[in-house]
Amino acid sequence: MATINYCNYEIKGTLSTTSTITASGIITAPGGTSTQWNTGYDRSIVSFSDSGSSTITLTLTKQDGGTYTTSFSNPQGTVTSVGISHGGNAFSTGSAVTTSGTLAITMAGTSSQYINGAGNLTTFPSIPQGDITAVVAGSGMTGGGTSGSVTLNVIGGDGITANADNIVVDSTVVRTTGTQSIGGVKTFTSNTTFNGYLRGSGQQLILNAGESYLYATGQTNENLYINAESGLQINSSPDNWSSGWAGRKTTTINDTSGNSTFANDIIVSGGDITLGGTGRIQGVDTVSSGTDAANKTYVDNAIAGVPQGDITAVVAGNKLTGGGTSGSVTLGLASNNISQWTNDSGYITASSTNTLTNKSGNISQWTNDSGYITSSSLPTVNNGTLTMTTSTGLDGSASFTANQSGNSTFAVTLDLTEITLGAGLDSTATGLSLDLSEFTDMTATMLNTDEFIVLDNGAERRKAAGEIGNSIFSNTAGYTTNVGDITAVVAGNKLTGGGTSGSVTLGLASNNISQWTNDSGYTTNIGDITGVTAG
Repeated sequence: MATINYCNYEIKGTLSTTSTITASGIITAPGGTSTQWNTGYDRSIVSFSDSGSSTITLTLTKQDGGTYTTSFSNPQGTVTSVGISHGGNAFSTGSAVTTSGTLAITMAGTSSQYINGAGNLTTFPSIPQGDITAVVAGSGMTGGGTSGSVTLNVIGGDGITANADNIVVDSTVVRTTGTQSIGGVKTFTSNTTFNGYLRGSGQQLILNAGESYLYATGQTNENLYINAESGLQINSSPDNWSSGWAGRKTTTINDTSGNSTFANDIIVSGGDITLGGTGRIQGVDTVSSGTDAANKTYVDNAIAGVPQGDITAVVAGNKLTGGGTSGSVTLGLASNNISQWTNDSGYITASSTNTLTNKSGNISQWTNDSGYITSSSLPTVNNGTLTMTTSTGLDGSASFTANQSGNSTFAVTLDLTEITLGAGLDSTATGLSLDLSEFTDMTATMLNTDEFIVLDNGAERRKAAGEIGNSIFSNTAGYTTNVGDITAVVAGNKLTGGGTSGSVTLGLASNNISQWTNDSGYTTNIGDITGVTAG
């Protein structure tokens, strides 16, 4: 038995069956409506009867209880004999029966013959014989046998289903083409080539050399090899890629020259930076902080001006304390009391009764080491005239002498009319205004990249025409989003409806299919077939 499931089949021509067609759903045909099908079912014949002798009346009873009748004459006569004959030689027939008896038919052939389409005996042709004694199921198959009708079946497996006419693999089987999500841990025992991006799920991509795929375990001496002629490039975004690829920060490690370039600072936490061989830190020419690194040139220049000496010790002398032989040493007075000191120079003290007398009463006897102004040292003050003027855009001027007993001022006023302005700007003495009529008339076709000047919440900005959606405008003209140039829908042959505006509808002029020309050769046969089973 052959069963048709889950498929749509178009049958052209005649559908024949020796059994029953069974359908669990609805059988539809494009040649008629459900009403026509129902009418056909109601008119289907459920019983047959005849009556009469010389005139025979046939009565056909329909599904809906109605009947079809027809009558015809039954010829009357006497049968004198009944015989049998055929055009071939496969049968031998007996004599005709004239009163009563049995019509005899005898087969004329042998077991090595068969009857062809003309009814004649024909000898079977020689049929080659085989020597197959067994059918064995090979790798990936089951079944087979040594006698009778045997069957071979393809074995399914994990993710593989063997059907009657195909083999299906599900999403757990890795495919060589197409997009696919694969779960679980996958182990590659040889080299693996990726011709596209290798992307981590979520917020991280973890590469562990020889470790657990989730976290580092206790293994040692692992290496992660990344081989590329131009080194390793690492890109990050300071704004979650809002600025696009152009706004990225790029760090290159071990380029073709063995150099590494970092996009920003290098921060070492809890470790050392060790320079091996002739390695050195370059570009440290300016030192501004006590924690900054410095190169040799900077250090040499910095200590070149430091005085050099050979002092090996500082000893505190009379009335002093402190001193030392290393580091920074300090000397201080042994006491802050001046009474310890011997006044062998006769300095005046608080208890002295000395009298100071100006010998001649002229201060010129004193040395003027403080630079006091005297009549002879007064500078000569000239009384020149100072003239104050203004430049373009400012008005006002004044003149006054340099030797003034008080402050002098002069007024300056703004005059923007003196300034040469570009197209689109007008001015008064104290203000500027925008005059768009002075701009050059644009006669070229406007593009979506041309820009308007707009006031965006108090701020002047420019906006490209292609960036302005028409949904922000008031649709006072009642434009629609309909697209097309249809001006009328006319109902053609066998149709009704149509129109020249609004939403129009077309319909069949009649539900009766008899109006249509049957150029496809559809029949009016009506039945109740619900399934086709192959015998």
